[in-house]
Amino acid sequence: MPFKLEGSCHCGKVKYSCDSNTPYPYQHCTCSICRKVGGFMGSVNIMGLTSTLTIEGEEYLKSYTPKGNGIAGPIASKRFFCGECGSMLWLHDDTWKEWVYPFASSIDVTLPTPPEILVVLRASCPKYVPIPEGAETEEAYREESIEDWHKKRGLWID
Repeated sequence: MPFKLEGSCHCGKVKYSCDSNTPYPYQHCTCSICRKVGGFMGSVNIMGLTSTLTIEGEEYLKSYTPKGNGIAGPIASKRFFCGECGSMLWLHDDTWKEWVYPFASSIDVTLPTPPEILVVLRASCPKYVPIPEGAETEEAYREESIEDWHKKRGLWID
């Protein structure tokens, strides 16, 4: 049975849940977008099943689509946040309609501890931003997907 992700914004006006086969928060993104919306060090996205996403307080939701080009071309992902307190909640990209990417910082349930940490997009990150101790770093994205990473390590939850 998939892992149930439950999250909310800081003020509590938006609550959401979705099922995840990939709940390990192992990949820290340090791109300029993630640093600005997620805070000093960036953000950690988890992958959930879009078809299971339920939202309470949807009337408070706002979204933002960054402008410009990302590593893989034009940016198409839409970031959802609470319009009252500004908490980032998840992102969605129509390129991968079946997946929604909750920000680990918005999750209220205890997430499993990843066996390793990967910091991605370090090439676009100032050197003063620290890297978690023991983390691997990549200048760009890896070819290995979030799904592949979980499956390769026996962490995929059916």
